[in-house]
Amino acid sequence: MRLFYAIVFFSAGLLLATPNVVYAGPEQDAYQAVVNWAGLVSQCKAGCNVSQVARQISSNFYTPEALLHPTASDELKVGRPAIEGYFEKTFLPKQPKADLLDGYKTITVVAGHAYLFVGFYDFGFGRPTPSCVRARYSFLMVLDAGKWLIAHQHSSKLPEHPECRPQ
Repeated sequence: MRLFYAIVFFSAGLLLATPNVVYAGPEQDAYQAVVNWAGLVSQCKAGCNVSQVARQISSNFYTPEALLHPTASDELKVGRPAIEGYFEKTFLPKQPKADLLDGYKTITVVAGHAYLFVGFYDFGFGRPTPSCVRARYSFLMVLDAGKWLIAHQHSSKLPEHPECRPQ
């Protein structure tokens, strides 16, 4: 019986001495890529190199054949060059600031290496005049060569929303 108690106490001591480490799973890693995308989109303020940031967005966050249904254009953007052009000429010159509304997010597992994130975000714009747009989004994230990338993104503006906060 003493051996039993010795093993129990020893095991409990090991558990208490083990540092608390939290490992992110693929779902969190995929969503972190969306958060990082929003951060890079939000970096383009007055004086930024719009072409360089647009290139970074398209090459670092989208698959080569990605589809984008953008907020500020009626045209479907297919592939990195079209997505880069949209960000360079249409979206980034407005100096956007993305605010992902976490309380309004749902996650669907499409496959082991694909997640669909659906929710809302606010975009504050600094140009031409300060304004704010609430939009709904969907991001289909896929694991490509060890990196989470956007394979499909849809974003559409909602009618005026009283909770939209200009940034």
